[in-house]
Amino acid sequence: MKIRFETKRANENVDVAPNESILFAGLRQGLALPHECASGTCGSCQAQLLDGNLNDLWVDAPGKSHISGGIDRFLMCQTACKTDATIKLFGRLKHQTDGYPTPAYASGIITHLEKINPDIAVVRLQLEIDFPFIAGQFAMLCFPQVEGWRAYSMCQSDTHTGELEFVIKRLHGGAVSNCIFNARIIGQRVEVFGPLGRSCLNHGREDKAILMIAGGSGIAGIIAVLQDIISKGSYTQNRIEIFFGIKSPRDDFFLDRLSTLVMDTSGQIEVTVVYSETETIRGMHPKYENINLASGFVHDVALAALRMQNTNDDLTYFVAGPPIVVTTAEAILQREFGVSADRIRLDRFG
Repeated sequence: MKIRFETKRANENVDVAPNESILFAGLRQGLALPHECASGTCGSCQAQLLDGNLNDLWVDAPGKSHISGGIDRFLMCQTACKTDATIKLFGRLKHQTDGYPTPAYASGIITHLEKINPDIAVVRLQLEIDFPFIAGQFAMLCFPQVEGWRAYSMCQSDTHTGELEFVIKRLHGGAVSNCIFNARIIGQRVEVFGPLGRSCLNHGREDKAILMIAGGSGIAGIIAVLQDIISKGSYTQNRIEIFFGIKSPRDDFFLDRLSTLVMDTSGQIEVTVVYSETETIRGMHPKYENINLASGFVHDVALAALRMQNTNDDLTYFVAGPPIVVTTAEAILQREFGVSADRIRLDRFG
């Protein structure tokens, strides 16, 4: 089938496979279509049907709440075509020319599963082809016997490899959680689409001081970016602060990796773990003496620390995790601190 994308000034035709999302079809053929989460949560990939018939892939997609009432729009990431279709885009229609890899489909086998606490697992896939990406990007995964695609950030900095590593959080009652935590999945095949996302180091110029806010499994892409910084030697000039939100000490994970990063940079990286379900706590972690502790909501603690600094003119911000963390932090950074959008790298998780 064919899709014709149209704007006021341009048009483009692309092929679309049966049951393939319109967003995936356009991205893999090099179009720079509007999107952010690619999983039905953020509402960024809105478009309008001009002609043809569509198939709604997720009727209850949360991102539909961002579509104004009475407006005949749909989410490209959660819509497929029943027939050839003509679709109106909002904004410019252009090809991807920013140096990021063009997304594509791949297939791989689950080779490793490690449940590092009751609600967090590390999964590794061995793909049949190389899968080049930029540290901080994510991929869409489709697990066996699970309908639909889910977004997960790669958490390693070896970006030209056929092996990918992901952090997966248990969602009680979730289909992927049941697959990962309750079934034998080693050796199972997983479909992959990507890479996607722009929560990466700046390509055009070196980012100076960096402040990172990560909630839960949002730490995955942050870890990849940190490893990328160290591999480039950027930490010798940059001050990097990381605020990592976890529920309580019993939920600790990846602190060994963060502690090692602090040691590898002789303290140039500073890490604060923030517990949201623990009474007031301060000081150093009892096991990792180079990691600070705090309590509260991670974005509140990070932004309070920012208010105490004399200047934030040179800061680049990375924010990853649940929508409440990302949306709140983004709004305050822009409204209170006057941070421009190009200095905020976002990675939202639905």
